[in-house]
Amino acid sequence: MPSPRLREWLSRIAPVYSGEGRVVLLCLVVNFLIVTGIMFGRNARDALFLVYFGAEFLPYMYFSNAVFLVLCSVGYTALVDRVERGRLMAWLSVLFVAGLILSRLILLGHPHWFFPVLYIEAQSIWYFSLMQFWTFVGDLFDTRQAKRVFPLLAVGALLGMMGVGLESRAVVHSFGAENLLLVWAGMISAATLLGAVGFRRFRAGGQPPELGMNADQPDTPIRTTWPRFSGGL
Repeated sequence: MPSPRLREWLSRIAPVYSGEGRVVLLCLVVNFLIVTGIMFGRNARDALFLVYFGAEFLPYMYFSNAVFLVLCSVGYTALVDRVERGRLMAWLSVLFVAGLILSRLILLGHPHWFFPVLYIEAQSIWYFSLMQFWTFVGDLFDTRQAKRVFPLLAVGALLGMMGVGLESRAVVHSFGAENLLLVWAGMISAATLLGAVGFRRFRAGGQPPELGMNADQPDTPIRTTWPRFSGGL
């Protein structure tokens, strides 16, 4: 049995209560997959755009990204609290995967006009994948749990960034920049499947239990933070 001091130290690093371990681990893995895919996709997007267009066109892409994301944000805000959450996230994930596969097929011919389109597409998938993840975990934890668990869930993103940073060169040499889009599609698919399992198991059956002094108080489910985020754009 670990000593009381060790238990206290572990509780500070990973403040997970009894009954929360599985859902926290699942969310960590989902976040890892999402961010790993984003990093691979971003590397592919940047490499292809710089090779076929050049850095002098990046300011135009930054402006185009901002305009396009604001327009998409309006639509997302209108849907996120009106459409059944699991269905919305599933269909958006299918749309992202289909878009990446279609992009890879288009790149077989290396059409010059498509690289700015790919740049905006990759930025949009990156942006909304992260929004989807935090909307997803907001449905699995109540407010008190979120204060403890959400910082821990960010570890999954850090691990994804570190892993891609260490292995990206080898992966690019093995698969090629264009094929990283398929790797990204695979990561989104895996994250979606795991997320669907967690969404059905933990959300449908109620919030994961939290033990402690306030366990008898009613839980306050987290509504998506997206409206507040988009309001600051």
